[in-house]
Amino acid sequence: MLLMVAAPLFLMARFGKTYPTYRLLWIVGIPFLVSLMLLLVPAALYAVSKELARSVSLVVNPIIISSLVVIDLLVILLLFGDWFCFRWVEKPWQAQRQINHVVSLGKKAQGEIELINPSRWGFRLQVQDDFPDTFQVDPAEFALRIAPRSRLRLKYQITPLERGRWELRGVHLK
Repeated sequence: MLLMVAAPLFLMARFGKTYPTYRLLWIVGIPFLVSLMLLLVPAALYAVSKELARSVSLVVNPIIISSLVVIDLLVILLLFGDWFCFRWVEKPWQAQRQINHVVSLGKKAQGEIELINPSRWGFRLQVQDDFPDTFQVDPAEFALRIAPRSRLRLKYQITPLERGRWELRGVHLK
């Protein structure tokens, strides 16, 4: 059962570069934990007392267990359906960063991220640019809602705290 829950999340992260949020982990994890408890409690009680295990197993009958397994499978199917719609059916998101190539030590510089949502759905997002720890970024993260088929420009201030050459990799969307 643990593999039923962990395998789809691992595959999404490994091959789809899509990482689940904590909310999604709770949605997937709670039915799994309830199912696991209902399967393990009678087995644990059987080691203590056979009579107690029989009385609990009368309460936890096969209909309840099978319905929880069906709920677990439905949650996993919804997880894959959501991922499939977001990842493969719609056009991909675009995020473009605009920033000066040279910034002065200790002086503020303007940065901008342009998000493009080509899908038919609006989304609630958290956006964070991939700056090293040697930069002070204000604001460090944006919490926003983007409308369907729209563009959004996010402006922020950066201040380098050390000299050097830095590579900025990606813009993270959660």
